[in-house]
Formats: sequence, structure tokens, C-alpha cells
Amino acid sequence: MSYFDIFLEHLSNLLVGYFDITKYDKNVCITTKDVILTMEQLYHIIDNHPEVLKHLNKLKYIFKNPDIVLKETNKKDTYWIIKKIDNNLKITLKINTVKSKNKNYKNSIIQMQYLNDERVKKYILSKKVIILFDNLNNK
Repeated sequence: MSYFDIFLEHLSNLLVGYFDITKYDKNVCITTKDVILTMEQLYHIIDNHPEVLKHLNKLKYIFKNPDIVLKETNKKDTYWIIKKIDNNLKITLKINTVKSKNKNYKNSIIQMQYLNDERVKKYILSKKVIILFDNLNNK
């Protein structure tokens, strides 16, 4: 599948998968498990992180089988889904919760990029993220 085919697939169907954060964070009440990728964010990925485009067709699998789930400490309702593909594929999700202003919004991919092990550790040690699930280290 070419990048153009992937782009066209997502152009016609922005729903890219389902993710249930409540499996990993019992303190959040969600409005939906749907995950979308907006055209704006897709363009950002194409322009700034084209190396990860080849993984767009794996999003459903990644959401069902994350290796690491982290919660950002300084951004409300923002989570990182990391899959050990190539380097570490990091997908940043903004989760729609019952406390959100618009209950009809979907969970949204706001970033998708590679993040090496050292940077992941740095973010954890600096407490910018907290570990909710770590399948690689059995936490």
C-alpha cells in the first residue's frame, strides 16, 4: 500500500481505531473509545514525521496491543501509546472525557512520531509522563 493510498483511505474515513484508556487509567471516565485522525494532524505527520506514515495501517493493532501506555502530567487527558516498531512508535492521544466541554468529540491522535528508548526514559525520569502500563518491563 502506497502512502497515497493510505492518505486516500484516511481522507474518506477519519475513524482509525478504538482505544479504551480505562483499561490503564481507572480514574478517567470516557465518552467514547473511537479514535480519529484529523486532516490537520495527518498533514502535520506527512510534513514533519513522514517516516511513520507506513504505520498508519497498523493503528487498530497498536491500540489493541500497546507495549507502553504513559500519561502526560502537564496536559490534561493526554496519553502516549508506544509500540516497539522500528524504534519506538509514539502516538499521542487526546482523550475525550465526561469532563470535556463537548461530549460528542472523539479521542484524537495529536501526534505520531518515533521516540528512542533514551528519550522515553528521560520523560519518565523527569516526571513529564507517568507509566500506566509497560508490557516490556512487566509493570
